[in-house]
Amino acid sequence: MEIQGHSLSSKVNHLIAIAQDAKAGYANAANDTEDETLKKIFISLSAERDGYATQLENQLRILVGKTAADDEPAGKITRTWAFLKSALLNDDDDSIIMECIKGEELGLKEYAVVLENVKSDSALGKLLVKQRNGINSSLNGIKAYLNNR
Repeated sequence: MEIQGHSLSSKVNHLIAIAQDAKAGYANAANDTEDETLKKIFISLSAERDGYATQLENQLRILVGKTAADDEPAGKITRTWAFLKSALLNDDDDSIIMECIKGEELGLKEYAVVLENVKSDSALGKLLVKQRNGINSSLNGIKAYLNNR
């Protein structure tokens, strides 16, 4: 199946990379905040995104037999949310939270693109909907935390 010139596996691999980016971004954010509540939120979200990446990898292996990470020498795609780096340098919790919100919003857009081209009743479709809803819930929680500070 093609999605805007890319194969479905390519798009799912992109979602895996996004989940791994978010995992690393949240882990970095947790290390850079002194706010214990915020630290716990970031650690939880990092673990959640790690689970999302693993679930997507497993689903992709079922569908096509491998993921892009299987072709990587280290076996993993590792990157971080590039836009979060500057906020971490400022060591400002509100800036970090705003950058996390941007990252989640971008992730939701990517999920929407893939979901437009996947049957919602398929195993992959159900997984993507579940993860998208989880990201949306996390995004709303982060926004609420920011507004209630």
